[in-house]
Amino acid sequence: MSRPLRDQKRDLVDSVAKAGNGAPALFKRIGEVEVEMQEAAATIEEVRGRIARLEHEAIDEKGLKTARASLTPIWNESFPRERARILHLLIEEVVFDARSGDLEIAFRPEWSQGVGG
Repeated sequence: MSRPLRDQKRDLVDSVAKAGNGAPALFKRIGEVEVEMQEAAATIEEVRGRIARLEHEAIDEKGLKTARASLTPIWNESFPRERARILHLLIEEVVFDARSGDLEIAFRPEWSQGVGG
């Protein structure tokens, strides 16, 4: 929508005062705009929650070094199959951007909480 929902609602309410026979259609549209506003507010809250969780789960370099240091003795004694299992337990997703050369590793939340700081 090109105009903010709040402005549309205000204009519709103003129109109802002048509408006469067209008032039921305007009331219907006011209800629709109200629902859209509630859905938009819910989406905003959901996104804010996601951002907060991501910020909380972010792993800093110091935390990663500490975790790696504590894992090194286990890693050195592990067989390749065990190492693969450890990685599978720690890492949720790996994304490589071939254009930029960037590598992004997403750790599982249950593990990253103890690493992040």
